Amino acid sequence: MQGAGANRRGPVGRRGVVAGLLTAGLWPRSLAAASLAKPPLGVKTWLRTAEQLPLALPFDYVGIHTDHGLGGPTPKPTYPYDAVRSHDADDGSGKPVLQWANIEVAPGAYNWRALDAWIAANPGKTRIFVLCGCPVFYQKYPGEPWPYPDLPGGGSPPKDVGAAARFISAIVRRYPGKIHFVEPWNEPNFAAGRRRPFEDRWGPWMGKPGFFTGTAGELAGMARAIRGALPADVRLMIGAWEGQDGEAGLGNSLVRFAHAPDGGGGFGRDHAQALSVHSYTYHNDPNKMIAELLGYEARFREAGFQPGLPRYVSECGVEAPEFWTAERPSIEMKVRCIKRWFMIPAALGYLGVYLYKHSIMRTLGDPAREPRISEAIGEMRRQLSGSIVRQAAELADGSIWLAFSDGRALQA
Repeated sequence: MQGAGANRRGPVGRRGVVAGLLTAGLWPRSLAAASLAKPPLGVKTWLRTAEQLPLALPFDYVGIHTDHGLGGPTPKPTYPYDAVRSHDADDGSGKPVLQWANIEVAPGAYNWRALDAWIAANPGKTRIFVLCGCPVFYQKYPGEPWPYPDLPGGGSPPKDVGAAARFISAIVRRYPGKIHFVEPWNEPNFAAGRRRPFEDRWGPWMGKPGFFTGTAGELAGMARAIRGALPADVRLMIGAWEGQDGEAGLGNSLVRFAHAPDGGGGFGRDHAQALSVHSYTYHNDPNKMIAELLGYEARFREAGFQPGLPRYVSECGVEAPEFWTAERPSIEMKVRCIKRWFMIPAALGYLGVYLYKHSIMRTLGDPAREPRISEAIGEMRRQLSGSIVRQAAELADGSIWLAFSDGRALQA
């Protein structure tokens, strides 16, 4: 049985907004001492020590990207999951159907068919709605190249940030209690920026299309407008997209957004209620995720985000130098990667991981049709969702080890 009560083991809330680090007052000293465990091998790197507060994982820790229910051949997942993100959902034709331009077909006129179907296909799940794909009639920078060529200019911000706020307001009114996070744009990188950090943008001169073609200041203004349109039970999620873990200073797009004036007397960072990162595995080495997530933590501090904001890996899968096929790498390597994609963020304080994606072989091993992949995802949900992580380490053999407050341990 799926759902919040299917795996209940402790004082953990349904969603990440009420999970996280347990305070000393909620963590009895006797229980803390009893929960200490000894790693089965030597420790290469401690990821969570006994001196740190335990981490309570929410019951919606395991998330995916999925197209089922929207048409086409994508089957419904056979494995349990509790959260879903809207980006790149399509109806089987390979074209996204949940972009802003697909829903708002004329100013103030909406086609809800695909979003209705996506909501219905994922009942009871935590949902991230990604605002991406500006309609032609709102585009500030119209007609510029975009990764989705059917919508030229789709990476543009709207001329009036109020258009984005009105669109999101229409969504949360139509689906009360069914959208839990709104994420303004997917991977909104900016151009160089060190001389004009808040005005430079990713335009056609960059040589390849970017997801977002506005400036850091324009994204900060959108964040302010959208945050003002959200009810109390919907949180604004700010993305620290893949590759933003490294460079410090105003060459870093995340930092620039955070420090950019929002047009209302504040800054981009003021509107963040949750943080989102993307982490893809290269060379089939999932342990590099450790350094990447620690790098994100350094950028969050540099950006000046409010300490303690809930953090999520909202996209996770495999990337270059080669994608997965049915034959390569081995199924054992694929399963090892998937398990560590869930375990490493849990060790480092993240409250959810969203795999990309259910119906794709090349980035996830096709869990829709490969039972050993779906079994690995299901095992991670059974082991992690609703659990309290007491200790965690990367061991001498490269495996990841977690110890839980109920005496269990997990190694992969």
